[in-house]
Amino acid sequence: MEVNKQFTYAVLIATAGYVLTRDPHCNRGCKTIAQHLLTHGIDGIIAGLFA
Repeated sequence: MEVNKQFTYAVLIATAGYVLTRDPHCNRGCKTIAQHLLTHGIDGIIAGLFA
């Protein structure tokens, strides 16, 4: 049972890493989805909290 849980975590981490390194098709010049989330996503979250 423990091996299945570790394998599942490994697959989830690999998938998340793959998704975060993909091209976000951003018009603002971001090269990865992670960069887009860090630069523009945080602004949106903060604006939403204080709106």
